[in-house]
Amino acid sequence: MERWLIRRSTSKDTSTDITEASDDVNSEQPSTSSGNKGHDGHNAKTYSSCTRKPETSKNGKTLANQTSRLCSKDKRLFPTKGKRSTRTKAGDNTENYNSCQSSTYAVAYLFAQRKEAHTIGEDLIKPAAVAMCRAMHGEKVAGDLDTIPLSNDTVRRRIHDIADDIRCQLIERVKNVRYALQIDESTDISNSAQLLVFIRYSFDGRLHEDMLFCSTLEGTCTEDAIFTELDSKLREMGLPWDQCVGVCTDGAGAMLGKRKGLRGKIMQVAPNVNFTHCIIHREALAKARWLSRGKVLTHLYQVRDEEVRLFLLECGSTLSVHLCDSIWLANLAYLASIYEKLNELNLSIQGPNTNILTMSDKVNAFRGKLERWAVRSEEGNVEMFPLLEEFVEENELHACLDNIRGAIATHLRSLFDHFKKYFKEETTLQQNDWIRQPFTATGSHHQIWRMPCLNFRVMEPYG
Repeated sequence: MERWLIRRSTSKDTSTDITEASDDVNSEQPSTSSGNKGHDGHNAKTYSSCTRKPETSKNGKTLANQTSRLCSKDKRLFPTKGKRSTRTKAGDNTENYNSCQSSTYAVAYLFAQRKEAHTIGEDLIKPAAVAMCRAMHGEKVAGDLDTIPLSNDTVRRRIHDIADDIRCQLIERVKNVRYALQIDESTDISNSAQLLVFIRYSFDGRLHEDMLFCSTLEGTCTEDAIFTELDSKLREMGLPWDQCVGVCTDGAGAMLGKRKGLRGKIMQVAPNVNFTHCIIHREALAKARWLSRGKVLTHLYQVRDEEVRLFLLECGSTLSVHLCDSIWLANLAYLASIYEKLNELNLSIQGPNTNILTMSDKVNAFRGKLERWAVRSEEGNVEMFPLLEEFVEENELHACLDNIRGAIATHLRSLFDHFKKYFKEETTLQQNDWIRQPFTATGSHHQIWRMPCLNFRVMEPYG
């Protein structure tokens, strides 16, 4: 339809130009008497065609020079003028179409990021944007903005296009490089098992982490089902197993079983893959799954008098007596402090571009702190727990501290044993020090790489 409209407008412009050219011919032609007519009964000054044989006026002068000049002018200028108009209009339409497409993709990307309903694009966002543009820039800009398609189906298709494009770019990046996988299986709110796979790879001299795919597992979540889905996805994407250098999973038996688990299945197709147990998962197990209780305990300690105790008194609860017990409050202050430090450790080993070296260093350093804190607590020194120290100093409860320091030391040693259980000796500092300092590393825990000596011969100077 647009092409037809462009051609029609072009023909109209060309006809108008030819008419104007005919007027130019008539204006430049010498005037003749009204009685001088041609064979068709019209005035001799009217020409039906520029290629008609020139006529001779009464005074014997010919119009050959003027006619030939105007004929050449018509053939050269008039068609070119029409073509210029067509090209300009077609370019404007293409530019407007591309702008609308880009705008739609930009809005769809925001929808995907915010996880909003697609229907508000046409029901709310577009009318609001048009109203603002009409008020600030007038009807013309508002009309252009109103042509942007933001229907539910359009936004959905744009999001799928963006996802497909990102997926294609990711596959092209990792096709010819070595990569590592992080695999996790979980259950969503609809009680469906989801297999999530993340990939780490090197691109442009930097390590990148991206989600490779997320797929639903049908039936039971056995090691066979997990490996079948993982293997089919990698083959579909063209990623060979021999390029995989590492796999990170949680501690479930279906994942780490050397014979029947996922580890055994992968080792059959990629025997050189290095398997690791997720450090964040082990750290959560060592904390007895008290991942977020530090903030809860801290908030309870801060509002113990103003809000919690008064509320319990109004309700007639017997729990209010605990908020008047100095021993109980001292224990609460200690727990709030120690679990706040555990949460800080958990956050420090998360985030992009983390690696097993820095994560192991942080975990091992915290494990060493636990052992030293236990010794200092037995001596009555609690300055490493700021809430407990503040509570003791404000209420002058140094005698109370003598009653709980033994329990604090016992709890700290229990945490130390949990960390020692889930973080064994293979992740100690000596295991990977040859990577940190390859030229100064020594010891029996690693292999020393030596470059062959080069024999240089001293050459005699010339002359």
